[in-house]
Amino acid sequence: MVRLHTAAAGGLGFALIVLAAAAMPARGAQDAYEQYVKTSKDFQPVKQDKDWALKAFPSWTFMPWYAHWTIGFNDAGGEFCQKAGINGAMVDHGKTNHMDWIEKFQLRFYGDHAAGKGDLHQWDGGKDKEFLPQIHDTGVRVRPVNAAMKDRLQGKLQEYIGTMKESSLRQAYALDDEISWGHFVHPCMWCVTDDTDAYRAWLKEIYGDGNVPDRRQWIGYNDIREKLSDWKVKDFDASHLMDQWTFNDS
Repeated sequence: MVRLHTAAAGGLGFALIVLAAAAMPARGAQDAYEQYVKTSKDFQPVKQDKDWALKAFPSWTFMPWYAHWTIGFNDAGGEFCQKAGINGAMVDHGKTNHMDWIEKFQLRFYGDHAAGKGDLHQWDGGKDKEFLPQIHDTGVRVRPVNAAMKDRLQGKLQEYIGTMKESSLRQAYALDDEISWGHFVHPCMWCVTDDTDAYRAWLKEIYGDGNVPDRRQWIGYNDIREKLSDWKVKDFDASHLMDQWTFNDS
């Protein structure tokens, strides 16, 4: 299964449905994506422990976002939270200046921006305007996901989590704002990483060594759109673009 941007589904939705039906393998044939989901490191099982989960998350938790919080972090504010059913709180960028208040009123909290801000979610507001040519091009994500970014994010996570990990009320982390390899509803065509070997290695994992299709060119919408007027339904093939997006997702 492939995750699509809303914009992509709107423009190519019918054709992709046809493609999915047309591309079903013959009975008994090995499907590359089925094999990928079954064996890839991207889809490893997660430990399931009901007792642990109920201890960590005993109830629904309402965790306010404090950017516009005017109630205060005093006794009156804590009593208001208890009366109103606000049973949670937040810590931002590892700052624990309200931790005494959180502990006093036993508010389960999450750590926001635990991986900082700006790498996983690149821009707020209209700050993306100057980058629109890159967003709509087939180059590389403005902030490429690579080993350097991984090291940087790991450092931030260790620093920020270290400031709050002693609290038994710590419940969850939010890495950044709206995390995306693209940019909201913009139809990003770029490659998520500047690691030139990563895509080739990923294709081998899916298709098997020796069966990798020719994907030397990184394509965009227009490479498919310009063919639509000549393609019959049976000719429709967006697998090249779907491979790119699934790679970015992985």
